[in-house]
Amino acid sequence: MKLKKWQVVGFYLTNTLLAIAFLAPILWTLMTSLKPTHQILTYPPRLLPERFTLEHYRTILSVNDAEFLRYVVNSLIVTSGTIFVVIVVSSLAGYAFAYLRFPGINVFFVAILATMMVPFQSLLIPLYGFMQKIGLLNSYFGLVLMYSTFQLPFCVFMMRNSFASLPPSLRESALLDGCTEAQVFRKIYLPLSLPGFATVLVYSFMTSWNEFLMALTFNSNVKVQTLQVGLTNYYLSRYRTSWEMITTGSIITMIPVLVVFFVLQRYYVRGLTSGAVK
Repeated sequence: MKLKKWQVVGFYLTNTLLAIAFLAPILWTLMTSLKPTHQILTYPPRLLPERFTLEHYRTILSVNDAEFLRYVVNSLIVTSGTIFVVIVVSSLAGYAFAYLRFPGINVFFVAILATMMVPFQSLLIPLYGFMQKIGLLNSYFGLVLMYSTFQLPFCVFMMRNSFASLPPSLRESALLDGCTEAQVFRKIYLPLSLPGFATVLVYSFMTSWNEFLMALTFNSNVKVQTLQVGLTNYYLSRYRTSWEMITTGSIITMIPVLVVFFVLQRYYVRGLTSGAVK
């Protein structure tokens, strides 16, 4: 169906306005991080600084500012561990739900999907008590366990769709040729499911890297705090807010997410739409 001229204009105008609304806070944060300290709180506020400076970036990335670098390392450890657990478990579960048949398979799958409707905020208090009893507060493993638990339902759903979109005849032929189920999974279906893996990786990375509330609740020890929590606690206090450092740290925090997304964007879109049509 051919769109009318006013519909095309309205489509692009709406998307342009939405893009400006989404990008404006990021642009303001970037410009603030490039301003000298004495220009940040000037009135009336100005978007562009009188002169650009990278002094805040040099300060926050210097060896002397070891706190920020420690938060980065903590986030990398937690995020990497979460991605590993989520990819391994969701791929195995997704393959099982797509091709294996056992009693109650549909009930199990629906139960997993149903957990996506439960907001994790409503479970923070009982989870805190549980984590305290088993001694996993203020630990990398405890945070990895929490992140993996709440990410797995969506990731299992995505991997199940990714495997189900592949021809089942591949599995049947391989089994007839003498392959075991593990060999079929590892040698045939895993290489063909890269879009699904890319989707799970991007989702898990973005969710783990940007998460704040659970990291704040379960990790009060500054030695294991992630970047989002550490950035807030270290540069924001009741007496002074270092806006130059908060905005600089926020821009640095965005870079890994943008890099991962743009590198895997093509596979990410294919993974989201896998299983949509037959």
